[in-house]
Amino acid sequence: MNDPCRLDRNRIREALRAVAPEADFDSLDPTRPIRDQVELDSMDGLNFLIRLKKLTGVEIPAGVAGRNPSVNDLLTELQAASSGMPASMRIEPRSK
Repeated sequence: MNDPCRLDRNRIREALRAVAPEADFDSLDPTRPIRDQVELDSMDGLNFLIRLKKLTGVEIPAGVAGRNPSVNDLLTELQAASSGMPASMRIEPRSK
């Protein structure tokens, strides 16, 4: 049986590799924002989320995308979406 968390993590890795092939996904701190660890401009960030949607079928809400999510944030978002939770009830905005 496949582990959904592992599948989602692999999809995040694949989406990131598509826009930042030099990024070492395995060295990322999953609790820190991805863009704080990988050099992505705003277009790269957008392309990453578009690629992730193509791979998972889940659109990351603008509120989550705009706050520079971590790998763990994205995993939570993907798992919530797969359980049928509405986007409006998913991840809370991160405090600044």
